[in-house]
Amino acid sequence: MMARLLKNREILLVVAIAVLLALIALRFPAFVAPSNLARVYSDTSILVILALGQMAVILTRCIDLSMAANLALCGMVAAMLNNAFPGLPIPLIIVAVMALGGFLGGDQRHVGLEAQYSPDRRHARDADDLSRPHLRADERQVDQCP
Repeated sequence: MMARLLKNREILLVVAIAVLLALIALRFPAFVAPSNLARVYSDTSILVILALGQMAVILTRCIDLSMAANLALCGMVAAMLNNAFPGLPIPLIIVAVMALGGFLGGDQRHVGLEAQYSPDRRHARDADDLSRPHLRADERQVDQCP
């Protein structure tokens, strides 16, 4: 039973996090105070949302690691708009930044599709498939990005 639990990565991860949390609590007891943990979770919530979105992208094999750069750019644009035009309503800034993020994401998808279907990439993918003729057609690596 114990050997089976040790082979489970999720359980090992939970145990490792619990051990680290206990060690930190011994050294800095205020860190594990509920109010501080609430602040930590609040500060990292945007990163959790991004990580979930990136996980969906990676799981569908459409790997695009530009989300963090787009987040940083959109955050800077929002801050600069707020600084340059202090009277501008916050909802308008949010809509403008969301539009910018949508444009950047759509542009990255467009650039990715051009790279995916370029003759050089198609040739490399076909050559890779020819180098592994023992694989059935459904086992060969196929780009599944829409």
